[in-house]
Amino acid sequence: MSTIIIVDRIGSNSRIERLAEEIQGTIIQMSMGYWPQQVAHELKRVLGYEHKLIRMEQSQIGAYLRAELRKVPLEELIGLENEEERA
Repeated sequence: MSTIIIVDRIGSNSRIERLAEEIQGTIIQMSMGYWPQQVAHELKRVLGYEHKLIRMEQSQIGAYLRAELRKVPLEELIGLENEEERA
């Protein structure tokens, strides 16, 4: 097993990279371009998990993620279902 740490960004004086190395972990910064693809690569390396993002061109990732997020019923997940559906 391995630890995957996902952060917004790493400050210039942060010790987090050194600390991650000490536990043989990986840090992925969300401020870096196409970080979801980096997560997919790391999951493949650690767990053998295959995902489309691994082989996807970076120019296609934004559109792919937008399309996939449209499928997620966010209102249902956070309890904001449409009033008409409750009636």
